Amino acid sequence: MRSGLAFIGVLFSLTLLAHLVQDFLPSLAWAYQAQVYVVWALFFTVAVTVPYPVMLGFAFVNGFLWEARHNVLAHPELSLSFGYSIVLLGLMGSFMQGIRPMFRRGRWELPVVMTG
Repeated sequence: MRSGLAFIGVLFSLTLLAHLVQDFLPSLAWAYQAQVYVVWALFFTVAVTVPYPVMLGFAFVNGFLWEARHNVLAHPELSLSFGYSIVLLGLMGSFMQGIRPMFRRGRWELPVVMTG
């Protein structure tokens, strides 16, 4: 029980760190200015490793932080309604929860492809 809470705490800290680092990552010139989204990749990895209620909490935190940083402040005239990222992350996290049994049995092929 205690190690599970420590694991979730470490994942939460990594999530906050990923949100901070995301703004400083340059685009890849060799890939036609493609951007690597560390926050989303980390969320998909977290979604396959934690229980469903914890995943929904991570979806809310990640979606809220992503919306607050990128939609509301950057381009208010182009933004969709606040909260669509939370719903999108919850939906995609639910898909990742569907392959969680494979991950727990040691079959990592499909979870790694879906995370990527």
